[in-house]
Amino acid sequence: MKQKIRGIMVLLFIAISCLSTGRVCRAGDSQKEIIYSGHIKNMIMSCESKDWMCDSTSRSIRGEYALYKLKESFLRANRPDLVHEMIEENVGIKPYQMTYYLNKRFFEVLRKSMDYCERPGTVAAMK
Repeated sequence: MKQKIRGIMVLLFIAISCLSTGRVCRAGDSQKEIIYSGHIKNMIMSCESKDWMCDSTSRSIRGEYALYKLKESFLRANRPDLVHEMIEENVGIKPYQMTYYLNKRFFEVLRKSMDYCERPGTVAAMK
């Protein structure tokens, strides 16, 4: 029963993703801004759909869940800035190009924050 519900949720997510990419451009908005913002929204929804992972008995799956939650928080907090960066960097509008750029930015920020935590004198380095 649970797997059937998950399957329906996945299909519903795919249908919503397909519908949201066909939005019409509003006056004053650039076409790329709408496409980028919609793609970020879809990535946030994808991260949200991983909530089932937190109950797993597998340590690695729970770790993956934590990574998805970090990515979701990053995308939510930085959505307008990321859209602006993507326009400046002239990122393509194909889904794989946008996903690549957003993942690259997420892991750059994650690496910088981990480097900071490993510096001598920080609380994390003292443990």
